[in-house]
Amino acid sequence: MDPVLRVLAVALLAALAAPAAAADLLGDVKARLDQARVSRGEFQQEKRLVGIARPLHGRGSFLVDRDRGVVWRTEAPFRSVLKITRREIVQTDGSRVLMQLATDRDPAVKAVSAVLFATFAADFGALSPYFSIDGGTNGAAWHLTLRPREAGLARLIESLELAGEHEVRRVELKSASGDLLHIEFQKVETAPAPSAAEAAELD
Repeated sequence: MDPVLRVLAVALLAALAAPAAAADLLGDVKARLDQARVSRGEFQQEKRLVGIARPLHGRGSFLVDRDRGVVWRTEAPFRSVLKITRREIVQTDGSRVLMQLATDRDPAVKAVSAVLFATFAADFGALSPYFSIDGGTNGAAWHLTLRPREAGLARLIESLELAGEHEVRRVELKSASGDLLHIEFQKVETAPAPSAAEAAELD
């Protein structure tokens, strides 16, 4: 297993439970979110790396099936597909498998899969054991700031910020090294079930 994923998994498994105040806030946010099973759309991202003046830009599309998994397709600056299910994490570049991790072979992979799945699916309740959560609401709008509870995870992530209304519209991840990843979601659609092609992609 990749060393970074292993550190992340150990940190997640060692985390504490969320306080009641965070649970109340998450309940408020959940009430604002569209609870459709499937969401799909496009994303634009900007990555700012420490020591590099010019930001790196990327774009692509995504599919979230809350029952089955997530497909994150990057189209630029290079093509890749990341698939996350409760069974495995797979990354390809279109023709080659770059990474394939099975959850039934390693509890650490299972933990990482569960947290990544929860992040993409906006299942903030599933993230609360691993992060302290602060934020607020204003009408339909909401914002959350998540900070790691455990030192091992804090060595990788400083903070994770999310904001939106009926769905997540913005994600900002600041790494412990100071790198910053900003993602904006666009043309988001929801559906009660995936199409046949989408279901096949998650098989």
